[in-house]
Amino acid sequence: MRILTRRVIPILLAQTLMLGAVYFMIVSLEVPLLLALILGVIGESLLITLLLYNRRIKVSKLNQYLAQINQGRANLDLTVFTDSELGILRSELFRLSETLHRQNEQLVADKKFILDSLNDIAHQLKTPLTSVVMMVDLIQENDLPPEKQQQFMLNIESQLERLQGLIANLLTLSKLEANVINYQAESIMDTQLINRLVSSFDVELNVKNVHCEIETDNQLVTIDIDWTIEALSNIVKNAIEHMPDGGTIRILSTVNLMYWQIIIEDNGTGIKEEDIEHVFDRFYRGKTSRKDSVGIGLSLTKRIINQQKGLIKVESQVGQFTRFIIRFLK
Repeated sequence: MRILTRRVIPILLAQTLMLGAVYFMIVSLEVPLLLALILGVIGESLLITLLLYNRRIKVSKLNQYLAQINQGRANLDLTVFTDSELGILRSELFRLSETLHRQNEQLVADKKFILDSLNDIAHQLKTPLTSVVMMVDLIQENDLPPEKQQQFMLNIESQLERLQGLIANLLTLSKLEANVINYQAESIMDTQLINRLVSSFDVELNVKNVHCEIETDNQLVTIDIDWTIEALSNIVKNAIEHMPDGGTIRILSTVNLMYWQIIIEDNGTGIKEEDIEHVFDRFYRGKTSRKDSVGIGLSLTKRIINQQKGLIKVESQVGQFTRFIIRFLK
């Protein structure tokens, strides 16, 4: 309840003559209402103080969290934070720390990969180089018969050719693993591409009297022609090398709305079951591999196919067949 009080202040001249007056209306409050107002102000002040203190606590936790990020810790508990601005900020920082952690792991993996690659390359180059050096030393001996010198010269030439092919494959593999190949998609009939593939092996097929059967849909496909032939060539080359004279290679090409599929099958020696899961590993040599094999070809094949939105798998039975199934998704 409000109480209005009237106050009058006279205006005097020379303390005797009254010129006028000023009127004031003073509003006074009852005691209970005044007390409630005071308590309300105190309560609001306490609430503001509590909110500021709570905010200070969250800022302190954020500082601790940032310190933990700097120490490389990413497995921190998010459940203690609500969906407030600070909570959202902390979640973003958590995602950032996760990203940094993954990048660090990738850098470590890349470093290990480079070291392993250098060791693999050094191992692959060491054997033919050592052989060449030894044969050169033998040729320089004065008492070596001419026929032996000629034999060693032919061996040196063979080893140098092997080195040349190995280095070329290693360079190609390095480009593929670094993802620096710029694939140029072109349209071509599947029949034309398969014929180009097979014709590049005319000599090898004739030498081993290998028969090659081809079935195609004669449909248009869009692909990087040269790199695709490179990938398929490694499969055909392996098939020829791992089959007896008079064997058969069958190539089936089908095109539909979803993908272009190529099946390359041979009736050669086959692949052992324990080797199948490793045939695409770099430098892997299975138990049926040739002695001069370095295990790069199929690794190149898989990378070329995968980088063109393709898939590849292999099926085999020892002494029966080996079948490679390739699909390029549209």
